[in-house]
Amino acid sequence: MANTVIVIPTFNPNEYNYNIIKSYENLDRQNFDIIVVDNGSYITEYINKIQKLDFIKYEFSEFNGGYETGALYQVYRKTDYENYFLVQDSIEIKTFRFYETYSLLYSESILAFTPIINRHERFDWGPNNIFFNKDIDNILKLENKFDGIMCNAFGIKKNLLKKIFDSILFSEKLIPQHKYDSMAWEGCWGVYFKCFNMPIKFLSSIETLDCKFFRKIYQHRQ
Repeated sequence: MANTVIVIPTFNPNEYNYNIIKSYENLDRQNFDIIVVDNGSYITEYINKIQKLDFIKYEFSEFNGGYETGALYQVYRKTDYENYFLVQDSIEIKTFRFYETYSLLYSESILAFTPIINRHERFDWGPNNIFFNKDIDNILKLENKFDGIMCNAFGIKKNLLKKIFDSILFSEKLIPQHKYDSMAWEGCWGVYFKCFNMPIKFLSSIETLDCKFFRKIYQHRQ
């Protein structure tokens, strides 16, 4: 039975995203489950192809989209893996070794892809510039200085994720409903990890979209 799950949210995927998801067939199927959560795609050519991949499990979002956070929470609340990874379908993985290493080791740390340095300072917090869910805004205001988690991409142990999702600081009303909410969650994860004293190890300590482990491509989805 697999002890690690990799949760990949998707929305209107194209050939590039499909090929990224297909590349996960290189992981050991005995140790890893791949769950693709469809955040409401209406362009289904590659959704249909993803559903035919025999090494993935496909689910439709239970949160009217939900983006990365909704996908992770959806999988978490009905599974019992030792390790949870959240990664976008637009992040090309150059080597899968870090998945395997983190999954095998005991750790009290988060393994994130790359930081957004000084996440709080890079927002204008004026009252006319709050463009996302105010409940999310309240989470972001819990800390004055923190690094964000770029692309909401990270690995976490079950016991650490449980502390967050089972705490009074989390509720389903915080699950993103649009892109701005999802972008704000890059900060929320940093706040949660700091509030719960969870150290973060980054695959790249320098804020980047391209390193020896991965490459991120920004896309405009219809």
